Amino acid sequence: MEYLQTNSGEQPLQQADQCSVSCSPGETVGEMVAKDIGKAAVFTKYGIDFCCGGKKTLRQVCYEKKLDHNQVMDDLRRSGQTLHVNNLPYHQWPLDFLAEYIVIVHHHYTRDKLPELTSYAAKVESKHAGKNPELTEIKALVIEIALELGAHLQKEENVLFPMITQLSKAAQANTAPPRLGLGIEHPVRRMILEHEQAGSLLQRIRELTHDLTPPEYACITWKVFYQTLAAFEADLHVHIHLENNILFPGALKLVNG
Repeated sequence: MEYLQTNSGEQPLQQADQCSVSCSPGETVGEMVAKDIGKAAVFTKYGIDFCCGGKKTLRQVCYEKKLDHNQVMDDLRRSGQTLHVNNLPYHQWPLDFLAEYIVIVHHHYTRDKLPELTSYAAKVESKHAGKNPELTEIKALVIEIALELGAHLQKEENVLFPMITQLSKAAQANTAPPRLGLGIEHPVRRMILEHEQAGSLLQRIRELTHDLTPPEYACITWKVFYQTLAAFEADLHVHIHLENNILFPGALKLVNG
């Protein structure tokens, strides 16, 4: 599809343009990732939240987390010299296409992984909670994440995304925006709040697991559990970023002009 091309439209996905770290003083980390998704890996490496906490500048975040701003910038520059397969021009896509992409790629991944994670959490807790009692809380947190995100995805797919699709198609047809009942502002606020709640639960898991680091005596299942959690968290960060920093602001702009 034409939207699944790089900015120039002349090269395949594997040849995505290099990213730049030049940014205005007030540019937020969320805005930086919106311009170049390749920066997400660097921010994840330093524990920088670019989705729910993406409204802060890089300098603010580095100050709060006691990070070396220059070192982070150096890593961002190096990432700009690497070609990113997934460096897609999300911010250039029509919002209806972006919403569909989020469902197909990220919602489906989330639904696939949540049962796997709850199963791993239960197995590891049943075998090792005697020596590591924190596993009982970790299991409860994973179950809570699964329940909350399961309901969250349904609300997006059944309520908010269809409204955004209507707005997007009207804009493309250059017609008046449709009347959407009570509007999208409240559903958007609600979804962002639920994103923050999921982020808080995952942050608590990181605290309990020493940043998802299994102990030396951990069994294979325990190690796979933490590896799967890390991959799930990384995908969720991109997933939430696309919604909080691109999809939702774009939809509100269509409503408010």
